[in-house]
Amino acid sequence: METAFRILARTVATLFTILFVLTLPVVLLVVNIERQFLDSGIYKQALNREEVYSKMPSLIGQTLTQGMTYKPCENNPIACQSEARSPALQACLEGALGPAVYTELAQNERIPTEAEIAQAAPCFEQFGWPEATAEGAPPAFMKNLTAGDWEMILRSLLPPEDMQQMAEQTLDSLFAYLNQEADSAAIPLTSLKTRLAGPEGLSIVETLIKAQPPCTLDQIASMVATIATSGELVFCNPGDQMIATLQPLFQEQLVQVSAGIPDEAVLIEPSPITEGDPRQGIQTARTVMRLSLLLPLVFLLGITVFAVRDLRSWLGWWGTPILVAGGISLAASLALTSLYGFFITRYALPEVPPHIPVELAQMGFDLGREALRLLSQRLALLSAVIGLIGGGMLAGSLFAAKKPPV
Repeated sequence: METAFRILARTVATLFTILFVLTLPVVLLVVNIERQFLDSGIYKQALNREEVYSKMPSLIGQTLTQGMTYKPCENNPIACQSEARSPALQACLEGALGPAVYTELAQNERIPTEAEIAQAAPCFEQFGWPEATAEGAPPAFMKNLTAGDWEMILRSLLPPEDMQQMAEQTLDSLFAYLNQEADSAAIPLTSLKTRLAGPEGLSIVETLIKAQPPCTLDQIASMVATIATSGELVFCNPGDQMIATLQPLFQEQLVQVSAGIPDEAVLIEPSPITEGDPRQGIQTARTVMRLSLLLPLVFLLGITVFAVRDLRSWLGWWGTPILVAGGISLAASLALTSLYGFFITRYALPEVPPHIPVELAQMGFDLGREALRLLSQRLALLSAVIGLIGGGMLAGSLFAAKKPPV
């Protein structure tokens, strides 16, 4: 009877051991996510390490230029005006391409092949080819700006140090809101306002004007009149001499525009915490994540009750699963960034819309990888410490097993 009970106790203890080994790596990951991903510090470090503030103006310039020259109706006529498409044309296209392919192309998930364009052509010839509308298009004067012009404008308005300060203050504000330390979140605009009203703003206006085609005499007269009356500016290039003459008027207008910009742009309006507020859900999830630490402790307690009888058995029964679980958690933490890179390369990058530069998308993915790397570093360190503790306990059990010399 005693032997049967001992076998049953060991079986239950082994089950608890397996459950401990399986749950501890998951719990360590969950706890680290809870502590790190709602802390602005990890994102600040990632932004700095990836040199986002120095790269961003150039990449945004490429994005704006590429987006303004992108012609959706020419590159993908199946996606062009798909929301306003007649049922007859849609049925024709679905019949020619197949429902799955039509949906994929209509949602602009990829560029159609030449064969798919040929399959869709009879439908468009019957019902009419789509044409892009001017609605939602950027102002014509912006299309004359090169990527270099946009980069200069952005660097003038928000140099890297100002962009970093703005981004970090915004992150602090946002996470303070999510952590219920503030009732709103906002983007500071004071630095941008100061630069817009200063020499940097005047330099931006000159860049905008010099990128335009030459003015006619009527356009010059209209430009002077609209500046004097605070009307809508005519964008054309009147020449360096006229630009120098108009500088005081430009400066006056910039000061007025700057004065009309608030000191901060509100991201989230102040509001009390009510039922259904997402912040309540976040705090509940964080509480559950913290309490998950109790789960492997319960399994250790079960091991203690059913298997531990002395110091030697305690060190052995605890040391082995702690060592194994720490090793599994360490291996998983080291593999996180590699798995992320595989997923991005295999699935995410091919889905980047054609009007977004690959470099910009890659920077976003690299930023996510850096944040994950910082998380995995801390997880790896914690896992290594836990593994060493388990290894020390296991070694201690072997030492305790030795009989003292007589």
